[in-house]
Amino acid sequence: MKLSLAMIAAAHAGKPEDRAAVRAEKRMRADKRQSFKPLRYVYQFPFCKSIDQCVHEDNPECDGELFTNASGSISHRGYEDYFNCRWEIKADKGNTVGLKFYNDFDLEYHKACGFDRVHIRCLDDPSFDSKGGKPISRLCGPLDRSLDYAYDALKIMPKKSFFKESTDTKCRHVLIEFDTDQDTQGMSDYTGFTLGYYQQPGDNPKPDGPCDGTGIFKISSCLSDGARAAGNAYFDKMVAEASGKLKKKLLRIKDKRLENIERHVTNYMAKMMATISRCGRGFSAEFSDNFYSTMKSAVASKDPAEMFSAWNLFAINTLTGDGVSCGWYNGNGDDAIEESSFPCRTRRLFLKMMGLTQWGAYTECDASNFDVDDNSIF
Repeated sequence: MKLSLAMIAAAHAGKPEDRAAVRAEKRMRADKRQSFKPLRYVYQFPFCKSIDQCVHEDNPECDGELFTNASGSISHRGYEDYFNCRWEIKADKGNTVGLKFYNDFDLEYHKACGFDRVHIRCLDDPSFDSKGGKPISRLCGPLDRSLDYAYDALKIMPKKSFFKESTDTKCRHVLIEFDTDQDTQGMSDYTGFTLGYYQQPGDNPKPDGPCDGTGIFKISSCLSDGARAAGNAYFDKMVAEASGKLKKKLLRIKDKRLENIERHVTNYMAKMMATISRCGRGFSAEFSDNFYSTMKSAVASKDPAEMFSAWNLFAINTLTGDGVSCGWYNGNGDDAIEESSFPCRTRRLFLKMMGLTQWGAYTECDASNFDVDDNSIF
C-alpha cells in the first residue's frame, strides 16, 4: 500500500511529460476495456438461434447438424476467433441423451467460461424456450491445461460429469453450442474438443428383443443373453455325451452350474460396461452393420467359441482406438495383454462355460497366442 502511494505521489510530482504518459496509459486501458465489452462473455442465450442460422457460407467451419442415431461424435479442432456453431441430439421416444468427452479438451480458461466455451442445454422444457434451452453445463479451460477434464462454470452437474465417465443428461433433446470470443490471448494452439453422444434407455424401453435395434445397451443385452444360452447349450451337450459316473455328476450339479453361468455373465458384463463408461469414447462407440450381423450369427449358433469372438469384437470397438485411456489392447505388442486384461478375462469366462477350467484345471492366458485379427479362443 505504501509503495503504491509512493508511486502515485512520484507520478504527480514528476515532470509534465511523465504525468502525460500516465494519463495516456490510463486512457489506453479504458479504451481497451470498452473494446472488450462484458456482453461478449455473458452467454445467457445461444448466439445461433437455429442450426441453419449457424451453417451458412460465411461460417464454413460450422458443420452443425441434428443427430438422431444411436451413437456418434461431434468434434471441433483448431478453432478460430468469433466462431459460433451448434449441434442438436434428439433421442428416440423413451430414451435420453448421454455424453462423454474424450481425447483432450483444450479451450481458453475464464472463471465464468466467458471467452471460449461449450454450452450444453436441454430443449425439452418449453418454459425455457425464450432463453434458448435449460442450461446443463458451461465448459471451458481448464486453467491447468494438463488436466483431463474441463472447468464447468455453472456447477449444476457433479464435478467431472461428461469426462470421468459416460453421463446421462436426463434430457431427450440436447443442444451443444460452441462459441469463441475475439482473441485467444495470443495463443493459437488450443486444440478444441471431441464429444461422444449416445442414447440412454429410459425407464420404459421399447418392448423388442435384446438383439433388435442398435446401440451399446442393446449390444450388451444381446451378448449377455447369447452367452447364457451358449453356456446352457454347451452344458446340455456335455450331459448328452457323458455316461456313467460323469453323467450322474453333471446332472447332480446342473442347477448350480447354470446358476454360475448366469452369475458370471451378469457380473462380467457389468464390469465391462463400467470400464467402457470411463474409457475413451465411453458409451458413444459406433458399430458397423458387419458387427451386428456377426453378433447375431454368434448368438444363433449357441457356440461358446463364437460368442467369445463376438464379445472380443465388442471390446475392440469400445476399448481400443481413438482416445481410449484404459483399454485392454493398445497395439504396443504382446506385453499389452496381461492376465487381468479383457481378452484373458473373457476367455476364462467362456472356458468355464465349456468346462475346461473345472475341477482345478487351469490354462495360462498367454498373450503371445492372442491375435486381435484372428480373435479365436486360443
